[in-house]
Formats: sequence, structure tokens, C-alpha cells
Amino acid sequence: MIHKITYIPVLFAIYWHFNLTDVIFATNTDFNVLEFKAVSGLLRFALVLFCMQ
Repeated sequence: MIHKITYIPVLFAIYWHFNLTDVIFATNTDFNVLEFKAVSGLLRFALVLFCMQ
């Protein structure tokens, strides 16, 4: 159970890396939308990890 939790920050960092790439290429993007994308991505990763255990 513990080793599953340690994957969450790693996956979130990977997702945030791609999210920052979206920030670089998107000039007219609201940061609230980007923050929502990051949170929803983290929730999706957590859901996947929860289903895999």
C-alpha cells in the first residue's frame, strides 16, 4: 500500500511537466483552467492507482 502512494507525486510531476508544456504553447489560456487540468489529472492518476491495487 505504501509503495503505491509513492508513485502519486511522480505521476503528478510527469503530468505537470506536460501541463507546463501546454502553458508554453498556449498563449491565451486562463491559469484557472490549467490549475483545474492539473487537479483533475492528479485525481485521474489517483483513481487509476486505486483501481490497480
